[in-house]
This record gives sequence, structure tokens and C-alpha cells, in this order.
Amino acid sequence: QVSCLVEHQQAHLIILASAAWVATMGAIVEQLYMLAYYILAMLLEEELFAALRTGGFRVLWRSKLLSAEFILLYYPGVIYFFGVVFPGAALELRDHCFGAPRCRQYLWDLPPLVPWVSSPADDGRPNWIDSADIQLRDFRGSLPLLLAAAALLSGAVRGILAYTVAWPRHTLMCILVRMLVGVGFLLYIHGAGSFFLFVLIFGYYSMARFLAGTRLAVPAAWCVAILAIAGKEPRWPVRQHITFSRIFWPSLSFLDARTYQGEYDWAESVNLVVLRLLSFSLDCHQAVLKVAKGSSVALSAQPAAADSEPAVNGSMGGPRSYGLPQCVAHALYAPLFLAGPTIRYDDFLDQCVGRTRSTKTHLGWYILQLAMAITFLEAGTRRIPVFALARSGEFGKLGPRLGACAVMITLNIMWLKFLVLWRVARAWALADGIDPPENMRRALSNHYSVASFWKCWHVSFNRWLVAYIYVPVGGRKRRVFATTLVFSFVSYWHDVEPKLLAWGLLNALFIACEGLVAGAAAKRSATMGLPTRRPWLYRQLCAVGGSTCIILLEAVNMIGYSVGLGGISSYLANATTDFRWEALYVLCGAYWYHFSCVQVMFEIRHIDGTYAREASASAAAAASASASASASSSLAP
Repeated sequence: QVSCLVEHQQAHLIILASAAWVATMGAIVEQLYMLAYYILAMLLEEELFAALRTGGFRVLWRSKLLSAEFILLYYPGVIYFFGVVFPGAALELRDHCFGAPRCRQYLWDLPPLVPWVSSPADDGRPNWIDSADIQLRDFRGSLPLLLAAAALLSGAVRGILAYTVAWPRHTLMCILVRMLVGVGFLLYIHGAGSFFLFVLIFGYYSMARFLAGTRLAVPAAWCVAILAIAGKEPRWPVRQHITFSRIFWPSLSFLDARTYQGEYDWAESVNLVVLRLLSFSLDCHQAVLKVAKGSSVALSAQPAAADSEPAVNGSMGGPRSYGLPQCVAHALYAPLFLAGPTIRYDDFLDQCVGRTRSTKTHLGWYILQLAMAITFLEAGTRRIPVFALARSGEFGKLGPRLGACAVMITLNIMWLKFLVLWRVARAWALADGIDPPENMRRALSNHYSVASFWKCWHVSFNRWLVAYIYVPVGGRKRRVFATTLVFSFVSYWHDVEPKLLAWGLLNALFIACEGLVAGAAAKRSATMGLPTRRPWLYRQLCAVGGSTCIILLEAVNMIGYSVGLGGISSYLANATTDFRWEALYVLCGAYWYHFSCVQVMFEIRHIDGTYAREASASAAAAASASASASASSSLAP
């Protein structure tokens, strides 16, 4: 009996030791993942990666990143949070999700996309993955087929264009080939539902060509766009009537069946198609106006050939450049059709016919960065089920400490998701010979300003909004009104939901407040001479301001993209009633973490040349303003 008892105790100790070893190894893996992610996210920035490839270790050595100040004051905060706080929170969030049936139902058993990435077998399932995000789940399932199609189609397009390079109509072939690929891609994606998108494109094209150059062109384009976005909403009655059985005959109702609707519902592509059609319509309108204003000068300078096309805005210009093949090729451009990035019509046309400079992006390095991002995204969704927690409503049950960590981890995985989506599309476009804007210019952990964040998040959409909404309604002269209108359209374009409307209005409010506070602080600092007399103190004050902006950004983006108004309200209610002291402790910790990270952000902007470019642009603007003032004073009576 004694020997049996000893053996039983030994077995029990072995089990406990094994469990402790597994827990320790799991914690170490989480720590390594978080720290490696922080470094990788910075290296995914094209400008910083290019600077490091060019300058090597000398760039880091000349910066303050390896100084005693950073090693002693700032890196401890970064390492503590990414090496201790966030990994521990990840383990707690995983346990919380496994213990909640509503959350656990979104953890599906799926084979790994990356062979060397596996899930922690916390409940005996080695292949579980967070599948609560529908967009990511669909993208992940179709990624192998999408990559094969991208390689095949881009190679075919490049081969055809190389074969026809000597043809007299080679520029037209560049358009037609991409148009045919886009039409085929659309038919595969949406099946019979493609008909409704074709109707939208042809109707928009006819309206744009008929009204171009008139006062009705701009209002009509925007009204049709707003109606098209409203018409695709499934919760509104209009969408229920846009079917083959309602519009045509009941005998065609079989085309409304899921079997004939392709891979996705056609309504899911309306938003991006509308952006491209708006770009076509507004660019066509501006081209006609500019040609009309300069037509007499151009004709008097030299007679134009019968088939010549005047240059407008650096593109082919003129009404003939805005034909139906060009419109369809742009609206249905296959690499960017599903998720973007968004490319303006004139820019797309210039690149199709080879009238713009070649890209500065090295495709090989870009694909390597993309592979690393996919690996970390796969690992993140297999280790931390933040999307399942948000969708199941479990976020509101978390305390301030765990809730704050969940917010930070969720936003980082969300950033990684969008980065992978957009970079897969852009890599395909680069292989096809088109260079759309890079949508994610900076890592999520490399932002300390609300305004600059939106300039670097979904960059192509930001440029589209600036060109077609912000500048036409007044720009900097009416900044508050223009910014509010921009975010109102963005929230309406994403989805007609109260949480997105609140998200848009809060962003506009924060940007306006940030501009006022930053402007007043800059004037006060310049009066006191802080930037020159006490640069170290000035940098610390800027880091405190940047930390505040980051906390506001995290809160407003969680409202818009994750938990909504109800989730953030329940979280704040818990923080202000049951966990007051813990909430204060978390707020202080958040400032410490963000303060340390902002110091690193400042130095990264020195390395990648951001501050140098901003200084050059400011000097050029000041010189231009001075020249204009001197010219006006010399002309004054």
C-alpha cells in the first residue's frame, strides 16, 4: 500500500510538473510572439524598411534608439507591456473565451494556413481558430485560390501586353485586356448577380458622359452614389426588390438562388464600385471643363490631328479618354475589385498606358513582408480569440485591466488583418503593372496623432476623400465642416449603423479638438522657446499629448469597428462603478505604455525621413506664401 501511495504521488507530481512546464512554455511563446510582432509591425512600413535596407545598422547607430536614455527610460515600458502584460492578458482572454459557450462557438476547427503555425490545444483541439470575423474567414478560405488566380492572370496580362507592344493600338489593348479580365473575374465572383453591377456601371457611364461639363454633373453623380449605397443595404426595403423575379418575370426567379449568385452576393461589391464610378464621373467632368476652357488656345497654337487627345491633369485627358472600355476596366479592375486599394480613374488610366513613372516598391521584398504578415495574422487568430470575444458580447464582462488589454490586442490584430487584405491586392496589382497607393503606411503602434492616423490608415481612400470631398467643399478654409462631411460619408459608406455614425462624428470632433489644442500649444511653446532652449522637455510634453491622442483613437475605433456603443458603454460602466481603483491604475499604465512607445515613434520618423520631408514642405509653403505676399504688395496701389 505504501509503494502504491508513493507511485500515485509521483504520478501526481509528474502531471503537475508537466502542466507547469506546458503553462511556462505557453507563456514564453506568447511573450516571444508579442515582442516579435512589435518589431515586425515596424519593419512592415515601406519607408522605414527602405531606409534600413539602404543605410543598414548605421542608421540605427546614429539615432537615439540605441542611446542610454532609451535603454533605461523607454524600452523597459515597451518590453514590460509586450513581454509581460499583453502575453498574460492573451492567456486570460483565451481562457475566458473557452469558458463562455457564446464565445466558444466561434472557435472553429480548421487546418492551418501556414504549416508551422498551430493553435494551443487548450481544450484538446489543436486546430482551433477565431472565425468570428466574417471578412477574415472568407478571405482566409479563398486565399490559396486567390493567389493562384493572381499569379496566372498577372502573367497572362503581362505576356499579352509584351506580345502586342509593337501594335499601333497597343494602348487600347492595355485597356481591353484588363477590362476582359475584370469582366471574367466579376462573373466568377457574383455569377448572375453581375447583371445588376453591369446596369449600375452602364447607367453611371451614360449619365457621366451626358452631363459632363454641366452644373448637374456633380450633384447627379453624388445622388446616384448615395442611392446605390442605400439600395444595397439588406435591412432596407429597396434591396428586397432588386431581384430577377421582382424586376423581370417570376420565371427568372431561379437566378436569385444561391447556386447562380457566384461566390459572394453582388451587393457586397457595390461600395467599392461606386467609389470608382464617382471617380470616373468627376474626373470626366473636370476634364471636359478644362478642355472647354483651353480649347481656343490649343486650337490656335497648333491644329490637332483627327485622332489626337488633349492632355488634361497629366492623363490622356479629353472626352475620348473617358470611353466605355476605360470605365469598365477601371470599375472592374480584378486585383483591386474585392477589397481595394482605391485608385483614382486618371491615375489608373495613366498607368495603363504607361504615362507615369515606375513604382519604387520592390515586388520581391514586398511579397516577403506580406508572407511574414500572413504568418503573424494566422498565429494571432489561433492564439487570441479577440473577434469571438467582441462578437459574442463578452467584452462587456471584462474588468478594466483585461478589457484595456483586449482593446489593444484587438486593434492590432484588426490592423494586421486589413494590412494583409490590402497588400495581397496591391501585390497582385504590382505584378500586373499597376501601382495603387499603399493603404497601410504605418504600423498601428506607430501613430500618435488622430489626424495623421487617418492619413496613414486606408491611404487610398483618404486621398480619394481629399480629392472629391474635402477640397471641393473648402478644405483647410472650412476645416471643421469639411472634416465632418468626410467622416459622415465614410460612416455611411461603410454601413448604415448608429455605431458607425457615432464613430464618424467622434473622429471629426477629436480631429477638430486636436487641431485647436496642438495649434495653441505650438504657439505657446514657440513663445517660450521650448523647441530650441529645452528640446528634451519639449519632447516629453509632446509625448504626453501623443499618448492622450492614442487613447482617444483606441476608444473611438473600438466603437466603430468592434464592440459598438453598447459594448463600450457597459465597459465604462464597469470601470466607473465596480472597478474604480483598477480603472485608475489601468489609465496610468496606459499612459506609461503609450508614452514609451511615442518616444520610439519620434525616432522612427527621423530615420524614415518623415520630419525632413515635413520641414521641406513647410519651408516650400512658407517661401510660396512669402513670394505671393511680395507680389501682391508690389502690385498694390
